Amino acid sequence: MMDKRSAWGYDFFMPKPLRLPNASEQAVMDGLDLRLLTEPDDMHRWDELVIKCHYLKSASLVGEQLRHVAHFRLV
Repeated sequence: MMDKRSAWGYDFFMPKPLRLPNASEQAVMDGLDLRLLTEPDDMHRWDELVIKCHYLKSASLVGEQLRHVAHFRLV
């Protein structure tokens, strides 16, 4: 039987949700697209937006990083 915990003690499996989304909540989720940024121009634009819009006004990140962008479209 496979152990659920890694060597660091973290669970690999997410807990079951407390409830499933209703139809209107699911419609919102269906309209959400999440994309990993891989192009330098996209990452530079992400940095600019964080500097402009984030309350810390800084895009200085430490360590390994992944930048994502979420796009919402009406379905």
